[in-house]
Amino acid sequence: MTRITIDGQLIWKYAQNRESGNWVAVCPELHIAVEGETFRDLMETVNESIDSIFADLLSTGRLDTFLRAHGWAPVSELVPRNSRNPRFDIPLETHRVPVRDLEEALC
Repeated sequence: MTRITIDGQLIWKYAQNRESGNWVAVCPELHIAVEGETFRDLMETVNESIDSIFADLLSTGRLDTFLRAHGWAPVSELVPRNSRNPRFDIPLETHRVPVRDLEEALC
């Protein structure tokens, strides 16, 4: 497994849906929302989503452009596009917010 470290910052806002009890998180920088039945499931899904998005950007040759557009940079050397199962380390912050603060992002 190849690990790529990125000098950047992802902010995830999360809340628990009162009706379903599920946890929902939104990351504006990645334009993505994810859901999990438990908070632990949610955080696993967050990490899987990060790896999936960045692996797709790497495999299509768009990762460097994406990083520069966000003012980020790889700390470790980027690997060839055909690398299998790359993992990405990028600092992230999580902020619990009222569920109404996520409604706009989820619509």
